[in-house]
Amino acid sequence: MHPEPRPDVGTDLRRVSLWSLREDVHLERASSGGGAVLHSRWGDVTVAGTDELVYESLRRMSFGPVDLENILRATPRPYAEITAIDRARLLALLDSISYLVVRSLGLDDTEPQLLDMVPIARGARLDIRSVPPEQPLRLSRFAVLQTRDELLVLESALSLHRAQFLRPEAAWVVGVLGKATTLKAATAALPVADGVVADIVAYLVAAGMVTLGEHDENGAVVFPEDQDPALMTWTPNELLFHTRTRLGRHDGDFGATFPYLGRLSPEPAVKSAPQGERIPLYRPDLDTVLAADPPLTAVLETRRSTRTYAEEPIDERQLGEFLYRIARIRSLYSSIGLEPASYPASSRPYPSGGSAYELECYITLSRCAGLASGNYYYDPYGHCLVRLDDPSNSAAELLAHASAAAGMTTTPQVLVTITARFRRLSWKYSGMWYALALKHVGVVQQTMCLVATAMRLAPLPLGSGDIETSAQAFGLDWREESSIGELLLGPLSPDDTTAAAESAMGLPVNDSDWGDRCAATSIQAHPVASSLPARPGAQHDDR
Repeated sequence: MHPEPRPDVGTDLRRVSLWSLREDVHLERASSGGGAVLHSRWGDVTVAGTDELVYESLRRMSFGPVDLENILRATPRPYAEITAIDRARLLALLDSISYLVVRSLGLDDTEPQLLDMVPIARGARLDIRSVPPEQPLRLSRFAVLQTRDELLVLESALSLHRAQFLRPEAAWVVGVLGKATTLKAATAALPVADGVVADIVAYLVAAGMVTLGEHDENGAVVFPEDQDPALMTWTPNELLFHTRTRLGRHDGDFGATFPYLGRLSPEPAVKSAPQGERIPLYRPDLDTVLAADPPLTAVLETRRSTRTYAEEPIDERQLGEFLYRIARIRSLYSSIGLEPASYPASSRPYPSGGSAYELECYITLSRCAGLASGNYYYDPYGHCLVRLDDPSNSAAELLAHASAAAGMTTTPQVLVTITARFRRLSWKYSGMWYALALKHVGVVQQTMCLVATAMRLAPLPLGSGDIETSAQAFGLDWREESSIGELLLGPLSPDDTTAAAESAMGLPVNDSDWGDRCAATSIQAHPVASSLPARPGAQHDDR
């Protein structure tokens, strides 16, 4: 026996447009002059001269999705006396505060509405229009589907709305829009009434979640977002990341909100160093460093990425000074901020938002005089290296990845891998914390480049690294601490021609000779750091 064919969902039900205020909007009567005030995350909106019909409509909408006609029937005025002018006035008001109004589509039954279109920014507007049945359409390639708060949610970096699906029928419609189709074809593929599919599509088109296409002169379907030069180079993940880690195009929590206060403890300011052989590093003397360093302008003008090294390898003394000047802990604070949202913090040579200092440095060596090749953790408190076990020869793999990323034909001498202890930031910040970690990496890489240049070393920041290989090499759970930046380091070759080659290829603009003049005067006037005599007060202690 064959099962009875299932009737299409919504066949005998009236489709209903529903209206409500966002859940975080609070309505109250104005204190003077009549009217009402709507308090929202984007500020207060005063609706002047609001009569009972409008106020009661807004009040009913604050309780959840409701049919406007049902609202009008429940207002103090008799329903028969409500005119087209009253309806137009109410719709005009709702249009003026559209970024506070959730538009929903429902069926005239006891089940929840099909979907909600939630505005997420001040510029949100929803102009819902019917879509011709033969019009090519497709889910926008920037639309992202995910589960949130027990709902299936569709959002896009191009949209100022969030689509929330409360019944599976709406999600079914999304499922058939993964490739170019038409409303007629989509309807035929689903056990959903024609009008229901059409309305769901109309809502998604209005919100920018579904894009409409046209046929070109060859009959092929083309979609504007695929041809737009402003969008062609964006991937959905990158564009969504950009819009969600800045203000203006989302309604997520943002900033120092301390979202896990009381649920998780903050990570310590200083990471517990892993077990292993501890190797104290050279500690430079400040007076000697100041005497040896070229001026800041000379460092800035002569800094460049260098891929060739001197014949002699970098040595332990140079590496110790480099790390001391960049990443050591200068001081510790038992807590910063106000209770209960206070947390331990530290001070280091580079700036860090909220004094979080979530970044850690791991060192991978192929050649370094005085140190064996392999992987190390840099302990910024003890200013020492901790030797890490390397049973799988991960150091060689990391160096090979770095060499390929740098476009080098030789093996780098020193690879600095910068990791982030994510919870140092996510415990305090919402929305922006990972973007903040990436900004911190840029700060550290620039600091490394400047210090290396001052020391007559050859730095090269990298734009990519291998998450899995580094996690295995350093014994990390990548979900808690992961690599997010790298830098190569070696000794500067005395006959390095990189600067001359760059100068020859470049078009001189805005005093481009500063670098040559600085190299010929300021830097040459200072001894190379590695050739200095032993500096007073240099110690190899582990404190």
